[in-house]
Amino acid sequence: MDREPIKIYIDCYGGNLTEAFGVVDAIAASNTPVYTIVSGCAYSGAFLIAMSGHRRFCYPHASYMFHEGSGAFGGDANKFANFATFYKKQLDQMKKLIMQYTDIDEEKYHEIKHDDFWMTAEEAKDYNVVDEIKVTMI
Repeated sequence: MDREPIKIYIDCYGGNLTEAFGVVDAIAASNTPVYTIVSGCAYSGAFLIAMSGHRRFCYPHASYMFHEGSGAFGGDANKFANFATFYKKQLDQMKKLIMQYTDIDEEKYHEIKHDDFWMTAEEAKDYNVVDEIKVTMI
């Protein structure tokens, strides 16, 4: 039986990395095709979700941004050190996903990872973050 694709429209400045991983995993586990469509922006955690669709689309003026995120934290020094160790593990997971879903290679990843890396729709297509730029409704 062919399934009608689930379409996730994205226009988001990002959010929590752990929550983004949850959506990425749900997309990967879906037996129903999941299309991600960036209608405005896909920054930070939304970048990860957008790149993980079974088919990935965007509109011509969409934009993307990847970065290592923000490690905002409160608590004593020991809790901070524990969180830092955990966050490094999450960053390793994020790197593996980016290597899996895009054409951003290891060299480029290490060049861009410590800053915000902004992309137009065309640049995102060049890096295989998006499969197709559409000018019509999806």
